[in-house]
Amino acid sequence: MGRLHYQWMDLCVDIGQSIPEAEGLYADLQSRYGEPWRSYRSLDHIEFMLAEFDAYLREIELDPADKGVVRMAVWYHHVVHNPQAKDNKEKSVALFRQIAERKKWSSEFVAAVSSAMLATKHDSIPHNLLAGIVCDLDLCILGRPRHEFEMYELKIREEYEGSISEFCREHVGNLQSFLDRPSIYSQEFFKKKLEERARENLAQSIKQLSARLNFKAC
Repeated sequence: MGRLHYQWMDLCVDIGQSIPEAEGLYADLQSRYGEPWRSYRSLDHIEFMLAEFDAYLREIELDPADKGVVRMAVWYHHVVHNPQAKDNKEKSVALFRQIAERKKWSSEFVAAVSSAMLATKHDSIPHNLLAGIVCDLDLCILGRPRHEFEMYELKIREEYEGSISEFCREHVGNLQSFLDRPSIYSQEFFKKKLEERARENLAQSIKQLSARLNFKAC
């Protein structure tokens, strides 16, 4: 059993699931995140986010119940991913809610996880603590060293169904939306650790993608 498997089992035990139930859910998650069209939105991304959360918890105190909300939101925020669809987050939340209802998880837990999952659409700045943490975890890759950021961009491109020009235009818009914020990260821990490099990565990527678009237009 690998580390990621252990982490899932621990989370399930904490919320009252039996071992067989937890194993069944993990098998489903493995199947979904192992879909062949996933280059970035895979279990590697989930493992990366959980590792960043562990680093956060070494510095910041968080209530055990809140830790469970964050971890569950991380596990399910990309559970549905159709590269041609625009409502993957909503469908991921719907699937999570179906599972939660079947497993009889508390309404408070389900509401908090669902809210944090939807916040990772990144269409607005999160205004509650747990959604902010999950969004920051999802965006940690933006502040990683340049070679890791470039690998992220390559994997995102591999998942994109449209042309390279369409990808460049959409990706520039997404990256610029983060640069336009007063801060990319909501939590002070991530601001100090990642904000400066993230802004450098985004600005450099926007410049390169824009130049490629201009070349294509010539």
